[in-house]
Amino acid sequence: MEKQQLIDKSRDIISSFETQNVVAFLKDLSQKSLIDNPLIVILLAVVLFYAFVKRSKVIILLIFTIVSLFALVNYALPVEKDLTFTSFLPFAFGCIGLGAVLIYFIFIRTD
Repeated sequence: MEKQQLIDKSRDIISSFETQNVVAFLKDLSQKSLIDNPLIVILLAVVLFYAFVKRSKVIILLIFTIVSLFALVNYALPVEKDLTFTSFLPFAFGCIGLGAVLIYFIFIRTD
């Protein structure tokens, strides 16, 4: 019986990471809720300070990627409707564009 309880508890925990739940969580996040959390603000300030002082292209691109993916999920993926091919296209092309920008800055452009 203990094994079955562990399986049920694991299933409940893993179910929160389903795509619909993750998209709904990211869409419910707002800039105000992120800014109100002092831990996130302090962490972002420290990372940005480090990135600009060290002129770290990797850290700046990482921050750009996280912000871009947040914006893509927020504006391109529908939560209330089913995910169809036509509703997925803006997200797909946004990710392709993001990948192109990252490839350009990491591999093509030399400083």
